[in-house]
Parts: sequence; structure tokens; C-alpha cells
Amino acid sequence: MTRDRFLVLSLGWICTALLSLIALDVFSYELFFVCSLIGLLAARELTLTIYVRLAWQRRVHWLTVLGLTGFAFVLARQFVARVSPWLF
Repeated sequence: MTRDRFLVLSLGWICTALLSLIALDVFSYELFFVCSLIGLLAARELTLTIYVRLAWQRRVHWLTVLGLTGFAFVLARQFVARVSPWLF
């Protein structure tokens, strides 16, 4: 039951983020990625079981680690893009 709730929350958030970014005419892949990652983290916290760690939650954990690694990459790329004119 919680796995289904997680999927509904995640997909609902991703679809809402996509439609909102397109409607506001600010869509970029980086912004969509960050919005989707926020939704993944929110859905993970809302469906987290306290006493039992289920197999699908372990897979979601690794997906979260991968997403946070991608976020660090996006952040580093944006930082270099903003700071490089001052350095060179």
C-alpha cells in the first residue's frame, strides 16, 4: 500500500512540476530535475515506515542517493558558470 502511495505521490508531483514549468514558460531540464528531486524526497518522507525497512524503500534510497549526486553536479556546474568570468 505504501509503495502505491509513493508512486502516486511521485508521479503526481513530477507531472505537476512539468506542467507548471511549461505553463510559466521557464522550463529547463535542470529546473525540472530539481523540482522532481524535491518531489521524490517529499514522497519518500511521507511514505517512510519507521520500524520496518521494506525492499522497495532500499531501492528508493539508492535512487535518492543518485538524485542527490546529480543535484551536486548541477550545483557545481552552475557555480562554475557563475564564478568563471571572475577567474579568467
